[in-house]
Amino acid sequence: MEKESLIRSLLKALVFPSALLCVGSVLSAIVIPGIVSDSSEIESLHEARLKKAIDFGSRNEDFVSKLNVLKTLMLTFDGQNVRMKTPPAKLREDQEDFRKEYTERYLALDSTAWWWYWDVEREAQIFNWLSPAELQTLHKEINEYGNSVVASKSAIDPLWKYLSSEDYSLSPESRKQVNALATAMNTDLEKASGERASRVYNISQLFARSTYRKPRKGLVKRILAP
Repeated sequence: MEKESLIRSLLKALVFPSALLCVGSVLSAIVIPGIVSDSSEIESLHEARLKKAIDFGSRNEDFVSKLNVLKTLMLTFDGQNVRMKTPPAKLREDQEDFRKEYTERYLALDSTAWWWYWDVEREAQIFNWLSPAELQTLHKEINEYGNSVVASKSAIDPLWKYLSSEDYSLSPESRKQVNALATAMNTDLEKASGERASRVYNISQLFARSTYRKPRKGLVKRILAP
């Protein structure tokens, strides 16, 4: 009743030009800053989403780079031994150095590889970057991305374990084993890489194309709402 009385009073007042000018000024003072604020907020949200899309791709490139270092380290270690025909005693010494370097580089990968992408989902929830439906899609994509990271780690493990074991040598039998493990590793890595690239693209597009803005009532809507 009070709101209806207020509206009737305003309508009556509008018959006077001076009152109309006053109301117009008040509404301009309320609405125009709101429009400017809304536009600024929309632009800020868009920029934040684009930055996160780029950041996700950059983080993935960092993972791929560190993973490739491990792969190259293993293949180089074996290739040098074959080319130099390393004697058994020297092979065991080089193997120890190989284990140390591989472990250091693996720890550098392990320190970041398994958690950062879940932080992306938490940020999207906290800062309202995506709609509820988009958040569900993001969760699925990140879960699949994480699976591809695990698959990549699993792909390099068999060759690493063999090259660092006492069974590794330059014998024909050992060469066959190394070649078989290297072939399987490359096949599995290529599959995981394709899956990961697909998820990176989907996640980046999800952020880049989203127009979501958390619903809210403005001052004018609160005044005139039933």
